[in-house]
Formats: sequence, C-alpha cells, structure tokens
Amino acid sequence: MMFPIIGNAWFLARPTERLNNLQVLQQKYGNRVALNLGTQKILMVFHPDDVSKVLSSKEMNRSWLIDLLFNDWLGPTCLLTAKGKEYSRLRKLYLPVFAYKHVDNFELNFNAHSKTLLTILKKDADKGTAVEVRWLLTLCTLDTISQYFLGKPMGCLAKFDNDYAVAVHNETKIINQRIYMPWLWPKFCWDLS
Repeated sequence: MMFPIIGNAWFLARPTERLNNLQVLQQKYGNRVALNLGTQKILMVFHPDDVSKVLSSKEMNRSWLIDLLFNDWLGPTCLLTAKGKEYSRLRKLYLPVFAYKHVDNFELNFNAHSKTLLTILKKDADKGTAVEVRWLLTLCTLDTISQYFLGKPMGCLAKFDNDYAVAVHNETKIINQRIYMPWLWPKFCWDLS
C-alpha cells in the first residue's frame, strides 16, 4: 500500500519491524522490490548477484542520498560529501594514508583492538551478562580508525560512555531514522523536527 508524499516508507518506519517487513516483501515480490520512499523510487535488491551489480555500477546516482543524510552532520567539504575539485583535493590529501606500508600497520592496530574487544566479550560471557554487541563493535571501530588516522586511540573500549562515541552513535541513529521517514527529507521539515 502506498500513500502520497510518504510512499511505502510507513512499511519500513519502525526499526523493530523493519527486518520482518523486508522479508515479507521479498517473499511476496521476489529478489527485486520497487518502493517509493517519499518522492524517490527505490529498488531493494536481495540477491547477492544483484547487490554486486548495483555496487559495481558507475551509473548509479548515490549522491542525493549521501548529501541528504550527511551534509548537515559532516558539511559539504568532507571526503564523503565533497564534489568536483574539492573532492579531488581531499582524495589526494588522504590517499597516502592508504599506501601499502600504512595498511600493514592497520592490520596490527586492528588486531590489537580486536583482542581488547574479545577480552571484554569474554568477561561478559563468563558473567552470563547480555551484551550490546553493536555498541562494542562501534567502540572498537572508532578506536581502530582513530589510531590509524590520528596516530593514537580514543580509548572508547576503555570508557564505554566516551563523549565522541556517544555522539557518533546518536547521530547515526538519527540518520538511520531519517532514511525511512521521507517526510523529514525536505530541509525545512528536518529543521522543525
């Protein structure tokens, strides 16, 4: 069922029901499902071959969604949202970080933070405590990335309520919400919410 302005988004708006609703769509319509999220037509693909074709395509326009979701948070001049000459300038600036000699360091860095994560998970498992694994993975990722790019860890795994980690987590939750609420896509509506 589709409604004006919001399209099929109502069907995906509740995070607790989203996965089940996507499974219902796949079972009912197959591995390719066309949806309307607001004014945008979206093709949901479920088969790995289809996902591969979409991700490797040079013709897909992803920029409208990235601009919509990340410009307010990151601004128009970060590597993710920059365009044209600014994108080229930023890419040249960051490219040396991904040289082979640095990538080897990333593996060591990743392994060290992964061991810390495993220690935390083992302690919780020994206690029989339920763990929010996604949050711990976020903290581990932030520590790994910050050490790789900045040269020192932020200590997110050592302090679970790290201000930066909490802010990133909250912002990604807001962005995820906005994806499925096209009535909040226009900037004036978003600013009012």
